[in-house]
Amino acid sequence: MITIEGVSKQFKGKIALDQVSFTAEDGKVTGFLGPNGAGKSTTMRAALGLLKPDAGRALIDGKPFRESASPMALVGAVLDAKSAHKGRSAYSHLLALALTNGIPRKRVDEVIALTGLESVRKRKAGSFSLGMSQRLSIAAALLGDPHNLVLDEPVNGLDPEGVKWVRELCRFYASQGRAVLLSSHLMSEVALTADNLVIIGQGRILETTSVDRFVAEHSAHAIRVVTPEPDKLRRIFEGANQVQISEATRLSSDPERGAVLRITGAQLERTAQVFAQAQLVTYELIEERASLEDAYMMLTHSQVQYVTREVPGQAPVQYGVSSQALPPQGMAAAAQAQSVGPQPDDSAQLDAPSPAIVSQLVAPTPSASTRADAPQFGGNQPVAAPEQTPPQPQSETPQSEAQTQPQTGDSNQQPPEQATTQGGAR
Repeated sequence: MITIEGVSKQFKGKIALDQVSFTAEDGKVTGFLGPNGAGKSTTMRAALGLLKPDAGRALIDGKPFRESASPMALVGAVLDAKSAHKGRSAYSHLLALALTNGIPRKRVDEVIALTGLESVRKRKAGSFSLGMSQRLSIAAALLGDPHNLVLDEPVNGLDPEGVKWVRELCRFYASQGRAVLLSSHLMSEVALTADNLVIIGQGRILETTSVDRFVAEHSAHAIRVVTPEPDKLRRIFEGANQVQISEATRLSSDPERGAVLRITGAQLERTAQVFAQAQLVTYELIEERASLEDAYMMLTHSQVQYVTREVPGQAPVQYGVSSQALPPQGMAAAAQAQSVGPQPDDSAQLDAPSPAIVSQLVAPTPSASTRADAPQFGGNQPVAAPEQTPPQPQSETPQSEAQTQPQTGDSNQQPPEQATTQGGAR
């Protein structure tokens, strides 16, 4: 377990860390996120005793890292991909680390095979590409089979296969009851890898939470609808004050015909049922969910130290689902209400659902849903989100309501293997 308690640090009068506190728990992958210059690397260096905080302390398994008798068995760290001596071969670099830390020589061969460096083990580190240097740094971090991993941007320079392997490695180590502190700017990978999040901005902790809770709290869910009857759709929601309807940008995946609308403040399953009851023709009904990147940007865009300018000819970046269309994620709702009564031209003659039905459309307070993890090696299996029971259709339907009711349908495990990587030298 990695514990940071009230750590503060200044460099030449500039605050780098301001009362930073969080815990990277055993058995969890903790994603450490923040803009450039936010203090991520400084925090990691403080945790490893590479700099002395002005205040606070950093503990590894309950004690300062410098007091450890077996540092490489306590923590494996990747802070700089180019840390190896340029004149040494990959094998010589790892062997020197092993022999000076009481690690058997055979362990060097194991981590070389694990990280895919067998074909370049005799090549000098100075000739390695960034990706191969990153693999060498990870191999060094794994030498002592450590109880904790501290990884600062470990996937920089890696190819897609290498990125996936690092993800699986982190999940494997967490499944063994070890702590993994992972810093990365690849939000999609953090979303697939991390259990918990620590968000830092301008040296201060902005939030400590789980991935699912963070996305739920910092993003608004919306429903994307394509329908040839937009006016009728708006009439359906006239009695729901919390529901907002806006026009959305047509995507290449959308049907070519029909109006594209975005609905916020309504719940997907109940909306689909009311659409069916009102005989609203829909070509598409999809729930849009903000990604981890969207939620992260909404929280941290005011904390960015290095502000970029707008690209000429492009609209400025907007945050939140109310501006630009978000990519549809999660389960797509297969809700196609078949028109068996009046046709679209006669839709104006249909009454909107009653206020009691419309009130069912309002979305409940967002709750964290379980992320579908990448393949795991041991550990807990992904837990499915609890099923929501749709409301039962009313037994008696007033004549003023639509005549059709909604239809109901009935730790001895081995780490991930790594294929041998060919080439890699520049």
